[in-house]
Amino acid sequence: MTKKKTLTEHKEYLRETVKLSLWIIADWANKHPENDFVKSIDELTPMVNHTIFNPIALYENPTFEGDDWPLLKQELFNCYKKESDPFRYQDLAFKLIEPHIDGRAEKDLIHINKEIDTDKNSWITYDLSRSEEYLEIHMENTLYPNSFLKDDTYFYSKLKIAVLEAEKNGYKGLWSCTWLNDLPTWQKKMPKQWNESIHNRMYDIQWHLGFWGQFLTARLCFNYTAATKFRETGVVEIPMSIARASIEDFKSFLEI
Repeated sequence: MTKKKTLTEHKEYLRETVKLSLWIIADWANKHPENDFVKSIDELTPMVNHTIFNPIALYENPTFEGDDWPLLKQELFNCYKKESDPFRYQDLAFKLIEPHIDGRAEKDLIHINKEIDTDKNSWITYDLSRSEEYLEIHMENTLYPNSFLKDDTYFYSKLKIAVLEAEKNGYKGLWSCTWLNDLPTWQKKMPKQWNESIHNRMYDIQWHLGFWGQFLTARLCFNYTAATKFRETGVVEIPMSIARASIEDFKSFLEI
């Protein structure tokens, strides 16, 4: 089995994600000078989640405690007013935020490296209390440090549970908005109807893993290849998109 990432690797991931976040904020501000720079930090990036100011898990909704993060965001804006080139801004602004990153790394890694019980945990999550025709699903690599897309038995067993629970609770099908919809290995595991329904491809930058997930490797390390391509073009290689399929489509596909 692939080794789980080390503390050194996780610190590297945290730092590189923050650097990319800073690059994105400067590039975005250059292209959208009418937007609120400080507000955009939390709307477009998970930067605060990768600092000691956020007391919760890395991929939860961005939040913070105390006044330090708002004050630091203002400092980041002041830095941008002096240097707006994304590459130079990234390096200068990182010096401001660097002291506030590594302090969360050890606690993060304890959580990330916990043993995964595949009988209780699933790569697919959803909220059955939501009032909608199609149930929105979210994906997580619960087979870290390997990819959940490489274990067919695990993948399909959890998908079947989701489909049956959605049917039992009156939903007409499943849907999701994610960059995975244009990933060939994901498409091969989904019904034809799902792939044919893909629409509304969005190159928007948003703070959540629907966008940022492609900068993670299966081992939850930083994806340098994807980040380099993004910095070269300013456009994400794989956009988020919306796809869905009915309960009937899934049941036929899964033979249930």
